[in-house]
Formats: sequence, C-alpha cells, structure tokens
Amino acid sequence: MAETSSEGDETKETDEGDAPPASDPRGDAPSEKAAAPDEPTADGPEAKKPAIFRRWMAYAVVLAVATGIPAGLWYYQYAATWLKRPPKMGICFEGLKSRLREPVIVSPSEPYLDRTTNETVYLTETQYRAVQCTETLTEGASARLARAYAEEDPDKQAAALAAAVRAAPEGPDGDKDAVGMWMLASSSLDALPETPARADAEREADQFVGCRFDHPRLPQCTSRPPFPFAIYLLGGVGGLSLTLVVASVLWSSVSRLATRKAKPTPKKA
Repeated sequence: MAETSSEGDETKETDEGDAPPASDPRGDAPSEKAAAPDEPTADGPEAKKPAIFRRWMAYAVVLAVATGIPAGLWYYQYAATWLKRPPKMGICFEGLKSRLREPVIVSPSEPYLDRTTNETVYLTETQYRAVQCTETLTEGASARLARAYAEEDPDKQAAALAAAVRAAPEGPDGDKDAVGMWMLASSSLDALPETPARADAEREADQFVGCRFDHPRLPQCTSRPPFPFAIYLLGGVGGLSLTLVVASVLWSSVSRLATRKAKPTPKKA
C-alpha cells in the first residue's frame, strides 16, 4: 500500500510540472509598449529627412527676378540723373573762396592772355589766381572765367559768371568744370552789388550745379523729382522673396545635418 501511494505522488508531481502555462485571457494581442511596425522611429534608418528644395522656392525666385531687375534698372537710371556725387576739387578752389568774396577796391593790373581770342585782359591778383586755378579744367574754362572778370558792369559780370558755370560739358571732365567754376563764380558773385541781375545769376548757377549733383554742401535742386516709391515696393518684394528662400534652405540643411549626426537610442529589452 505504501509503494502505491508513493507512485501516485510522483505521478501527481510529474503532471503538475508538465502542465502547460495558463493562457492569457487577452489572447495574442501585442504589448502596449511595442512600437507599431509601420511607424519608423525618429532615429531609425527609415526616418524621413527634410527636403532642402521645395516647389514654392522656384516661384519665389521667379518673383524676385521679375521684381528685382526692374527695380535695379529704375534705381540706376534715377541715380545716374539725380544722385550723382560731385568730384573732389583741388585745394586752390577752396582756398580762394573767401578772398573772392571781398569787393574789388583796386584797379585790375594783372595781364592775362586769352588764347582763344589772343586778347589780353586785366584782372586783380585774386582773380588772376582763380583763372590760373581753372587751368586744370577743360580747355576754354579759364578763358570764360577771365572774360567774365573783365566785364566792368556788375550786372554783365554776374550774367557772364553764371554762363561760365552753365557752359560745363557733360561727362566726368565736365563734372569737374561744373563744381570748380561754381565754387569760384558763387564766391565772386557775393562780391558784386546786390541787384536783381545778381540774384538771377546766383539762382541759375546754384540750380545748375545743385541739379547735376547731390551733396549736402551743394545747393538743393528745386526741380529734382522725389525718389520713386515703386522702387521701394519692387525691391522690397524681391528682397523678401530671396530672403525666404535662403532662410528655408539653411534651415533644411541644418535639420538634415542634425538628423544624420543623431545617435540611435538603445531599445529596451
């Protein structure tokens, strides 16, 4: 009887050890922590890299070109006509301005040969130095100034000085003529009696050089048109378009570089 009981106990232990584990009541449902197979991880090999170039960038570049080129050409044309910078002049032009403003109280005694007419005119010492200073300008500039100084009538001299300024030709050499002659003529006009003819001559000379150049030390041009607002508008649209494209390219490039250098996170067991 004892042996039979022992064998029964061993059979019971064997049956309990070989029993299959209890089945999960939830069935074969995947674990909540398991990642979905169709969703790539941020650092996985299938992670989508941000695109650098997009379709809207092509439209932005076309818009920038369509607005920027007309704005640039329009600005160049306006600047070449109304925003020209005056050339730098020699020290003799600046040094004689204060002396030419003094009224003439002595008779002219310095002879000057006008090579265009082979005539000799007599000037004061300051006037003679001013004419010599204009020898560095284009041909004929010194002769025009000398003939203007030779006029004895103040009104005729004022008109001749203004004409000498307005006779400056076009081009870089003519620009030096305009500024240099204006510096000397405007100072010489201050030495003449105040008459309507002198006022008209000053206005003509000032407007000629003021409308030809743009500088704070020169007279202001009353006929200069305002800066076109359309240039601001077109240039702003073109600049904004290019700025957005460049910023987007830089941002996408940095994002791709950061994604490439990121290390994969270790997976939990």
